[in-house]
Amino acid sequence: MNDSPTKPDVIQQDRRSRRPRWFTIALVLLLISFSLVIIERNRIRAHWWAHQLARTEDLNEQGYYLNSIIAVGEEAAGAIQTLIHHDDSNVRALAVVALQSLPERTASHGLVLLLSDENVDVRESAALAIAFMQSRKAATYLYLTTQSDQAGPASASVMALSRLRSKISLKGLCQALEEHPSPIVRAQAAESLAEWVEGAPEELLVQEGNHSERQLRDPFQALSRALRDQATFSGDLSLEREIRAAVTFARQQNLVHQDDANTESVRERTVAEIAANTLSKLTGQTVRPLFESPPGTAANLAEQYRGMFFGRRNQTPRRTIAAEQEN
Repeated sequence: MNDSPTKPDVIQQDRRSRRPRWFTIALVLLLISFSLVIIERNRIRAHWWAHQLARTEDLNEQGYYLNSIIAVGEEAAGAIQTLIHHDDSNVRALAVVALQSLPERTASHGLVLLLSDENVDVRESAALAIAFMQSRKAATYLYLTTQSDQAGPASASVMALSRLRSKISLKGLCQALEEHPSPIVRAQAAESLAEWVEGAPEELLVQEGNHSERQLRDPFQALSRALRDQATFSGDLSLEREIRAAVTFARQQNLVHQDDANTESVRERTVAEIAANTLSKLTGQTVRPLFESPPGTAANLAEQYRGMFFGRRNQTPRRTIAAEQEN
């Protein structure tokens, strides 16, 4: 009697032996997929939150999704990139906030892109975020951007440099005021110097080095020379936009009388007018633009304005000097 298995029996045994192998493979693949989902869950959730953030206009919901994105840290970097390239400038502005939660090495690329954004508020938010990194690399980048021929990024960087109390930020502001080809960038530098000088420690305002080095970072000389800059520009400067936005908000909340909430666009102005306004704030005296002045006048005026500023800061008596009297 032949006890060897028949062909159907062999096939059946082979099928039974394959079943455990396929089950094991399927189980392993399932476990791998599950593990990947667990590992990547924060990135997946961050992309979903970013999608929800971009589609809602509700402030409470935006705050919730933004905080959720920030909470997962670097794993949200990819999701934040989608916000950076969104069509809505409000969403791109929220991307700046999200980028600030990331390490500098990760955030820098996105902030640099937004520094060239078409929307002025997004540009300035990105520039401020770079300044708030408080690193020499960030300050150097802003300084270099102030020399860009593109007025938008240069103006935003000039504004942000006013928040950094360093020699390189002062040098960038003075050079932008005296050398940038765009009048609105020069005007922004004049406005920003007021904030920089007011908040600077005395040691940064005491000029050291040779004559040419002192001129490169002397705010009072730069502003005094700018009193003759008759180039015109239109539009608001950074601080003016902040004030205008605050007034608009107050009007919407009925916090001010409608007649007191003037938010109309300002007239065309000269760089010299902004420089004069800045010197007036710093000295506490009325300073007016110069239409022409003899050589050396700017240096003499700078020393007088510097003395008046320190006198005002130290609350000592000071005498009145109007720029037009120095003609």
